Amino acid sequence: VSNIGWLSDIDEHLLTAPPADVTAANAKRLKALGVSKADMKPLLENAWFSPSLQTRFVNDLTHLQGMRGLGNETRLAAHVQSEEQARFLCGSLELLNRYNADTSALHDLSAHGDIPCATNQEGALVAAAPVDVMSWTKVAADFATPPPAGQPPAVFCTNGLLTQSAADGFKAQGWQVLEYPRK
Repeated sequence: VSNIGWLSDIDEHLLTAPPADVTAANAKRLKALGVSKADMKPLLENAWFSPSLQTRFVNDLTHLQGMRGLGNETRLAAHVQSEEQARFLCGSLELLNRYNADTSALHDLSAHGDIPCATNQEGALVAAAPVDVMSWTKVAADFATPPPAGQPPAVFCTNGLLTQSAADGFKAQGWQVLEYPRK
């Protein structure tokens, strides 16, 4: 416990309570955020979300409190099929939190495919993906559909690196790329 005390969102309860108690506490916090039982159940019962990942996810949602669509992000948890996907989902929400705090206020949480998104003050879609390195592949090109005519450029946030072809591909499709340095 003393070796991880520097982590900002670690709660002593998480480290000392039985897993069922942590899940119950997370359910209570989700309910306080206005997430329905039907939307929270897949997250709380998903074996890939350990109690610590559940808590990380709930902490991330708490930072987005007041935005419409918290249930949308919770529903994404129903499709998580590995610990890596659970961590990806948490990392995406953390990037949205960073964008919300540092760049432009967000509202209306949603998803673009399986990627958490929101809408910024200008009405642009903001998608967040914590990748190490992203290449311009068919999957990336299919994801980066151009914004509808008259809409501001969509924003792709990452804390990883984009290859030059990926950066060029997003820009050609009308997206702004925002690369955050890793914390």
